[in-house]
Amino acid sequence: MKLRGMRIDLGEIESVLASHAGLREAAVERVEEGGEARLVAYLVAEDGEKADGRELRQYLRSKLPEHMVPARFVQVAEMPLLPSGKVNRRALATVEGVVLSEQGMVAPRTAVEQKLAGMWREVLKVGKVGVDQNFFELGGHSLLVLQVMVRIRREFDVELGVRTMFEEPTIAELAIEVEKARAMGMKAQTPVLERRARPRVAENATREALLAQLDTLSADDVQTLLKHVLDAKQLQ
Repeated sequence: MKLRGMRIDLGEIESVLASHAGLREAAVERVEEGGEARLVAYLVAEDGEKADGRELRQYLRSKLPEHMVPARFVQVAEMPLLPSGKVNRRALATVEGVVLSEQGMVAPRTAVEQKLAGMWREVLKVGKVGVDQNFFELGGHSLLVLQVMVRIRREFDVELGVRTMFEEPTIAELAIEVEKARAMGMKAQTPVLERRARPRVAENATREALLAQLDTLSADDVQTLLKHVLDAKQLQ
């Protein structure tokens, strides 16, 4: 199957999760939430112990590409089964479980954290966000990362690498990187453009033009732009 244009092998994700010493069973499904398609992993832990959401995410990232890491992990007491003994995938969403949260809800404390929180709420289409919550746990993905980075570039006039969001996926961590960039004078390499009406996607767009447009494009348009940037190997 495909998710946002990327190939996803649910069986491969389940296999990697099942290889984790703390898990007995795992099932991964593609679900629609708020108009967005996301991956949700349903887990049964060994000996009924509560699994560690942060550790599981890091474990998967060490073995799978980012787009195959589920947005949410749900721990259940047992898997719903069909008479044949196989997992009843249609019943997974109705099984009572505990969402494994990686961090708590800590409100923004500084001006930078407040601005970043506003960006996350708008891009992720969520209500309150804590400074220690993981961007990807909240439903973020690579296309939304690009939109956030464009907004950071415009709001703070600093140049951060795209990989920063993957390495520092919380508001608290990202705010530190913004402050560091400011202190080191790492200004945006090109003029920061104000938001404009939705532009036409140019086939021969430059890196700077692509970044300036990302914030106002649809998911399909962003995928087209992302292809151009990746082909040019200029994102990192």
